[in-house]
Amino acid sequence: MLTKKSFAIARWEIKEKIRRRSFIVFTLLFPALIIILSLLPIFLSTTKTAQETFVIGVITEREGFVKTISNISRLDFIRNEKTQIIFVHLRIDTSATDKKDFAVNEILSGRLTGVIIMADSNTEVPRFVHNPAISTNDILLIQKFVADAKLVLDRYIHSNQYDELTVSMMAEPVQSKSIEDSLSQFYYSFSLVVLLAFLTLYTGGTFVRSFLLEKSNGMIEIYLSTCSATELMSGKLIGIVTIGLIQIFVWIAFAIIFSSNLFIQPFTHSFILQLVFFILGYILLSSIFLVAGSLVTSEYQAQQVTSILSMLAVLPILLAVHVMQSPNSIISMLLAFFPITLSPIQILRLGGEWSNLLQTYILLLIQVLSIYLIIFWGSKIFRAGTLLAAGNKSIKAIIKLR
Repeated sequence: MLTKKSFAIARWEIKEKIRRRSFIVFTLLFPALIIILSLLPIFLSTTKTAQETFVIGVITEREGFVKTISNISRLDFIRNEKTQIIFVHLRIDTSATDKKDFAVNEILSGRLTGVIIMADSNTEVPRFVHNPAISTNDILLIQKFVADAKLVLDRYIHSNQYDELTVSMMAEPVQSKSIEDSLSQFYYSFSLVVLLAFLTLYTGGTFVRSFLLEKSNGMIEIYLSTCSATELMSGKLIGIVTIGLIQIFVWIAFAIIFSSNLFIQPFTHSFILQLVFFILGYILLSSIFLVAGSLVTSEYQAQQVTSILSMLAVLPILLAVHVMQSPNSIISMLLAFFPITLSPIQILRLGGEWSNLLQTYILLLIQVLSIYLIIFWGSKIFRAGTLLAAGNKSIKAIIKLR
């Protein structure tokens, strides 16, 4: 299928497309759009606002102590109006280890921002298990509230039940995937799917229109007089994929130069798999655009073809949140095994908590086989589409010439 003529056509396609002003503008301006769409939500989600609300659980048998802390924090918020800290009394009958496990689960689930495990005697040290998003100043403020509550109880309540209460806490951030890391991973995967859709629509749409122009000015007959339809299709496909990869490398360079906050650690297993699915998905969608472009004979048909394929490319974007939250749902599984949406859906699933290596490699095999079948059968349709006259585009005629 690949011959010297195929690579000659590919070189010609690359030279012609790269020289166009639209290619230069799209290649240079699109990274700015992607960076804005990707980084702005992360900055908005991690930027500390003027007023924040933290919900802190307190594990202790002394309910009066928690009420005192709550009153002190409420008065501080009314006076400063900066950080509102809500203290909730938690009474659980477990060991010290179980208490910390309970606290970590509550923080990771998002129900609590932090948990204070109070010491009931001088032999224990209170611990403050918290989300890493809490700043050092807020941790010091919470420690101050605890110390002030102990002082108030000692001074105004004449009881010995708080005498042995220790308030010097040890802060322990939750050493696991934070909320910001999850958001960064989501926006990275989402941006990769958006990039795949835009890249495919731009290069595919451009090809459909240029192919229509070649038909109208007679260039397609010149091509077919020197090479076969299969060589023409393979050459154009290599040209389209190469142009897309050039744009991707340019955009990655922009991201590395202008972004100081990379979304993930590079060269991880999930990252490499996402890139593989990205490239395979781009090749598959480009092949479909290539075959569909050979059948159009008017600008109206070109718009119809581009619109239909655009809907399939945009569908994973609309379902991104659902796929990452429920990677094994019926919708996610159906779209994952459908060749056209396989790559973007799998990129989203790999960006979440989903992990199934066996299924991943099966999907890789399905995608590769789909590309082979699209190119094999598409070359026959491509040959029929390029040879048929403008007014003879019936399915029967295409099957006959195939």
